Amino acid sequence: MLKEVKRKNDKQKLIIASVLLFFVLSCALVINGAINSSQAEWAIIPDIRFVGEYKIGDGEWQPVVDGEHISSTKGDVRLKGVLEILDPETKEPFGTVEKGSLMLFTFNHINLALTDNDEIVYVCDTENPDCGEDLCGNTCTVVEYIGEDGCFEATISNYHRFGNETAVDELLSSMTLYASDYSEKIALRSGQNDRVVAITIIIAAFIVLSLAVFSCLLYKSAFRNYLFGGLLILTAGIFFLFTSKAFFFWSDKVIVNTMMAGLSAMAYSLFAFLLVKGLVSEKLQKPANIIALLYGAFISGIISVVLFSNVYFYDMLGVWAIGATAVSLLFIVLSLLSLKKASGKQKLILALVTVGFTVFIGDIISVKLGLWQTGLLSKTFFLIGFIVAAVAFLRIVPKNIKAAEKAEKLEKEKIKLDAELAQSRISTLMSQIHPHFIYNTLGSIEQLCELDPPKAAKLVNDFSKYLRGNFGEIDSPKLIRVSKELEHTEYYISIEKVRFPDIEFITEMDCCDFSIPALTVQPIVENAIKHGILKRA
Repeated sequence: MLKEVKRKNDKQKLIIASVLLFFVLSCALVINGAINSSQAEWAIIPDIRFVGEYKIGDGEWQPVVDGEHISSTKGDVRLKGVLEILDPETKEPFGTVEKGSLMLFTFNHINLALTDNDEIVYVCDTENPDCGEDLCGNTCTVVEYIGEDGCFEATISNYHRFGNETAVDELLSSMTLYASDYSEKIALRSGQNDRVVAITIIIAAFIVLSLAVFSCLLYKSAFRNYLFGGLLILTAGIFFLFTSKAFFFWSDKVIVNTMMAGLSAMAYSLFAFLLVKGLVSEKLQKPANIIALLYGAFISGIISVVLFSNVYFYDMLGVWAIGATAVSLLFIVLSLLSLKKASGKQKLILALVTVGFTVFIGDIISVKLGLWQTGLLSKTFFLIGFIVAAVAFLRIVPKNIKAAEKAEKLEKEKIKLDAELAQSRISTLMSQIHPHFIYNTLGSIEQLCELDPPKAAKLVNDFSKYLRGNFGEIDSPKLIRVSKELEHTEYYISIEKVRFPDIEFITEMDCCDFSIPALTVQPIVENAIKHGILKRA
C-alpha cells in the first residue's frame, strides 16, 4: 500500500512539474519574441499642446496651465488659443497645426463644437451623424483642423454631472495629429498591457468558479466562498477590460462599453459585500444580510430606471456611487465591530476588508473631485491582493496535495482499524455469551414452562432483552449512560437468579450522570458470580 501511495505521489509531482515547465517556457518564448522581434516600430506621431485661455459658463477667462484641472461638470467650457506641435522626444514646440490637418480628439462623455470668430463651423455631438449614434462613453473622432496659424476655438458641453469631471483635461492632454491607422495602432498598443491583465484576471475567475462547481458537487462548505470570490474576480476582470486604455478602438459599441464598465463595477461591489458578510461575527450576520439584500434591490432599481425611462445609464452612476459609499461605510463598521472577537487570521482578513472599502470610497470621492478616473486606487488594491493570493495559491497547492495524500492514507488506516475493531468487538461480545449460559437458560425456560409458566415468560423477556443489549452494541460503539449499563446487568442477574436464587445485586452510587463503554459492568458481575460466589462452600 505504501508503494502505491508513493507511486501516486510521484505521478502528481511529475504532472505539476510538467505544467510549471510548460508555463515557464511559454513565458520565456513570448518575452524572447517581444525583445528580439524585427517588426518595425509604429510611426511616431507628434502630440499637440493647447496654449491659451478658458472660461466656464459665464465666468472669467483664465489661462490654461499645464497640470491644472479644468472642471467639465460646472458648465460649458470655452477654449481660445493656439495648438502647438511638440517634438516627440523633447516635448518642445516646433510649430503650429496647419489648416486642413487631421486631428484626433478623445472624448469622455462630452460634446465638442469648433468655432471660428464665435461662429460654429463643426459640431461633434450626439446629433451629428458623423460621430455615430452618440458620444455617451469613451470614444474618439477625427476632425479636419479649420483654424489659421494654429488658432483654436472650441466649446465643450457636458450632459452629465458625475464621473467625467476630468473630461476636459483628458481631451487637451490626448490631442494628436491623425496618421491613418497608425494612430489607432499606437492607441491600442498603449492599452495592451491593461487588456492582458484583464484577460488574465478573467481566466483566474473561471478557475475559481470551477472550484466552486466541484465544491458544490462534493457538498463542501467552501462552495459559497468560491462562488462569490470567483464572481468578484470575474467582474473585476471585466471592469479592467472595459476601462483599459483605447478600448474604444477595440470595441466601437460605445454605449455597451459604458454599460459594461458601470455594471461590472456595481456587480463587483455587490459580490464584495456578499463575500464579506460571511466574515462578520455571528451576532452581526442578520444586519449584514439585510444590508446586502437592500443593496441588491438598490442596484436592480437603478437598472430598472434606465430600462424604463429616458435617463442615461451614465447619469445614474452618481446615484449608485452615493448608495455604494453608504453601504461601504456600514460594512466598515460591521468589520471593525467583528475585529474584537475574531481569530488571528480572521482579524487580518477583516482589516484588509476595511482597507478595501476605504479605498473604494476614496476612489468615488476622487472621481467626483476630478483627481483621477476609473477607480485607480481600487484597481491597484485589487491587483496587489490578486498577486498575493496567486502566490499563496501556488504555495498552498503542493501542501494541499500532501495533505490530501496524508488524509487518504489515514482514511485507509482508519478503515482497516475500524474493521479490526469491529471484528474484535464481535469476538469479545460472542465470548461473553458462553454456549453453556445459553443452554442453561434455555433449559431453565423449558422447566419453568411446565412448573411456573408466568415465571418462564418473564425469563424469556429478560433473556431477549439481555441478548438485544449485547448484540446491539456491535453496531453502536459509542459510550452509554451508566444507568443503561446497570439495567443491562439487572437482566443478566435476573436470568442467573432462576438457577441461583440466593444471589443479590446491590449498587451504591452517589451519581449516575456519566457515560462508560458498553458491557463494562456485566462481565465483572458475571466473573464475580462464576469465580467468586459459586466457588464458596
